[in-house]
Order: sequence, then structure tokens, then C-alpha cells
Amino acid sequence: MVGAQLVSTQLDGEQTLRMVTAAFGLRATAKSKALLLIRFERFLKACREEGKRALLVVDEAQNLSHSALEELRMLSNYQVTDRSLIQTFLVGQPEFRDTMSGDGLTQLRQRVVAACHLPPLDASDTRAYIEHRLTKVEWRGDPSIDDEAIDEIRAFTGGVPRRINTLCQRLLLLGFIEDKHELGIKEVREVITEIQSEMPHFGEPGPDHEGQQVDVRFPDP
Repeated sequence: MVGAQLVSTQLDGEQTLRMVTAAFGLRATAKSKALLLIRFERFLKACREEGKRALLVVDEAQNLSHSALEELRMLSNYQVTDRSLIQTFLVGQPEFRDTMSGDGLTQLRQRVVAACHLPPLDASDTRAYIEHRLTKVEWRGDPSIDDEAIDEIRAFTGGVPRRINTLCQRLLLLGFIEDKHELGIKEVREVITEIQSEMPHFGEPGPDHEGQQVDVRFPDP
């Protein structure tokens, strides 16, 4: 597998193409777009010959312009024996669904082979998500977070992971500063109060509460 991620998405079509090639480690010094495409096609074919799959993940896809989306669609035209040389995942916030259903993107929609909308996390998934993130940094149960605290975190964040991340980062910082090894609803509410004083609209319902992301997949190579 040869993977690349694109996170800067407020670009026009050609800028997006250059960012994609750079993300795969290619020097995007060619002034001509045609030459850049030729180099990228050769790269994809070389990956195929080596038995590798090229995977592109585009984050914050809701910010992509129509011209950028069209460039990404055109990359799926690179094929060998009717199989795509590159697989693309577009990952974005719920408003990306509106973009995908808009005018002028009929050909793009025809290329999509799978789409998934992730709903907010429930209390059980919220705990699993928090513990997974903590385990990745070698957490061994200290500090502990009790069930009431998890329920409060879920209620305030609406089960949206990036909001959970913000709240938990502040919660863990509080625990570190005050040398707490058990974090409960009192500590969570203290952090919530601080966040609300700084970001009054943080906990209000909005598009993020409808789901965390839309995942759209282009053809499997």
C-alpha cells in the first residue's frame, strides 16, 4: 500500500492536483499540468507493477471546490485492465453531502462506489473512543474516568469526536495540574464551565450533531 493524505482543501483544481502529487512524494515542479499528469500516471503504474495499491485520503472534503473535485474524479480515469490505479476516500463534515448532491457533479456521483454517514457516538461508544485514544498514549487506567463523567461528556459534546477531543484534552490538563487520579462529573462540569465561558456556542446543536463525517469512496483499484 502506498498512501497519501491531503488536508489542505481550500484550493482550486490545479493546486489540488499539485498537492496530491506532492503528498505521494513526487516533485511537483513541472510548470505544465499535462507533464505533471504524465509523471503521476507513471508513478501509479510503477506502484501497480510492484504490487502496491495507491490510496489517497482527502480530509475536510466539504471545503473542496467543484474544480478540485473534478480533478480528483479525473484521477480515477487512470486504469489498467479496467481497474483503477488509485483509490480515493473523501472524508468530510455533513455539509459535504449537500456538495455531492449539488449541480454540476453528476459525473462525480457516478464514480462513487460507496458512501457512509457516521452518526454521533452514544455513551458506550464515547467511552470506547476515549479509552482507545488514551490507550494509544500508553494509558493504564490512571487517571480513571467514571461513568457519570462519560455521560456528561457525551451529553455536552453530542457524541461528536472532535468535540470530545477538545473537552477531554482540557479535562486531562485539569487532572494533571491538580494531580487528580480520578476524574468524575465534578471535574467534567468544571471544564465545561470554562469552555462555555470561552466558546459560548461550543455545546449548541448544529450540523456536527447530525453526524461526524461523510465518507465517499472512489473505485477500488
